[in-house]
Amino acid sequence: MWPEFTASNQSRTALGPLRKGLAFLASHYTEHIIAAHVPIRVWSEPFDTAEVIESSTRLAEVEGDLPTGFVWDRLKEAVRLGQSLLVLREEPGKAAGKVIAFSVCEVGGLMYCLGHRFILSREWLLTHYSFVHPDHRGKRYAYELMMLRARFAHQRGISLFCGAVSARNTESLKAHLRSSYARIVATVRRSSLFGDRFVWTTPADRVRDALRSVAREGGVTLGGASDTANTPSQSSS
Repeated sequence: MWPEFTASNQSRTALGPLRKGLAFLASHYTEHIIAAHVPIRVWSEPFDTAEVIESSTRLAEVEGDLPTGFVWDRLKEAVRLGQSLLVLREEPGKAAGKVIAFSVCEVGGLMYCLGHRFILSREWLLTHYSFVHPDHRGKRYAYELMMLRARFAHQRGISLFCGAVSARNTESLKAHLRSSYARIVATVRRSSLFGDRFVWTTPADRVRDALRSVAREGGVTLGGASDTANTPSQSSS
């Protein structure tokens, strides 16, 4: 998850020990899997302020234009692994075209969601995570970023894309669901007691069946066999 940019970090620090104690006793997390199957005509408009970065060389060239406050090594690793960085810049003439939003996407691959992992075929565009600069949130950039991902997918012959979003990230959820084509197709919940001594998670088969249903609607395949793994979630934020 990307770091949170809020004005209440000081109060959170003061409550840190109490929060940790309560989290040890019981913790609950929820993530929604959002998918969309979008007609290509919807995304026909070009993006003058967008760019797709798919090489470490180009990533190094634009490092100075990227917002501060995120994990730089994580971006470098994503591009090194063959994932694509989609960026939105400010309108021409504003702040030298600084990057104000970006998504890390992959054609196919592994989608992680609260301890589960699901293999998606190359007929899907998977969003690993997204970021909108705090100064530009609430200005429809998250929605434009979603449109950019859809355009990127269609250029590669893909009309179905998805990603996992934390239920706590209400702004991201609203931005995704603003489109009539995007919807929540599965919800994964994880509850634990006494420091993960007792854990319950939504069964993977239930989520897999929901993804297969979406795949059938879009006329594509889901991917290989899915399984569970004790791997940290990499949801969109």
